[in-house]
Amino acid sequence: DKRWLIMLQAFVDESVQDSSLFVMAGYVAPVEKWLSFEDEWQGLLDLNEYPHRPIQKFKMRQLRHKRGLHRAEMFYKVIEAHASAAFSCTIDVTGMRKAINEFAWPSWVIEPEKLSNPYYFAFQAIVESLAIAQEKFGLFEPIDFVFDEHTGKGPCIEAWDMLKENSAEDVCKYLGDTPIFRPEETMLPLQAADLYAYWVRKWAAEGDDDGVKDLKFSWKAEKDIPRFSRDFSEKDFKLEFENRVKVIESGVVDKSPLLPRLNLEINYSKGS
Repeated sequence: DKRWLIMLQAFVDESVQDSSLFVMAGYVAPVEKWLSFEDEWQGLLDLNEYPHRPIQKFKMRQLRHKRGLHRAEMFYKVIEAHASAAFSCTIDVTGMRKAINEFAWPSWVIEPEKLSNPYYFAFQAIVESLAIAQEKFGLFEPIDFVFDEHTGKGPCIEAWDMLKENSAEDVCKYLGDTPIFRPEETMLPLQAADLYAYWVRKWAAEGDDDGVKDLKFSWKAEKDIPRFSRDFSEKDFKLEFENRVKVIESGVVDKSPLLPRLNLEINYSKGS
């Protein structure tokens, strides 16, 4: 039972704007933290004190008015009390598609436009990046991932064993069981991921490069939650394509430590 309670779970949601910007983000914490989180989160969903009324689920884009932002701040305080770390991945979808169209693909690559779904890139980026960042966050157990229900879950589940097999040691040792996909209504921590994904997308869309670093919500963040961001632009995708083609043509997977090979920015809490 003790082992079960210290297991780590990461809850992940995505946010999209005009098919040009894709964000995947969320939080990680021990199971016992998520259990107490759910009780407090449900209490805020059921809140029936003026000017607030009960709501079925939290959705950040529905709380952008003044009263809604005040309530969103209340929900965020629950996140601050329970989350161990935050993570995000931002994809410039326009740049990704341009990189796909302009890349000098080998003749054996058929229909490279099928790579244009940003979900799969973000999925792998989140899983790999969190694995190598978690020691910096003081997290030393494998992480089980819970993603919001998505049409892309099939290929992600099917590719999981291959992802683990081809991962560097600093990644593989922290990958948990095959990820699961659940609706936000039944997995309350996914609603917390929705909150963070919304704000990361908002900061990126507005060109606020310090949004993640400074946690620029419409309210003041009281806790400097450890976090990382991984961002993909056109040039990053060209490098990704070069590396993947090289692996396939050589038959050799680079399993050297991944951290030095990532464009990963990790922010630490002020007290660390």
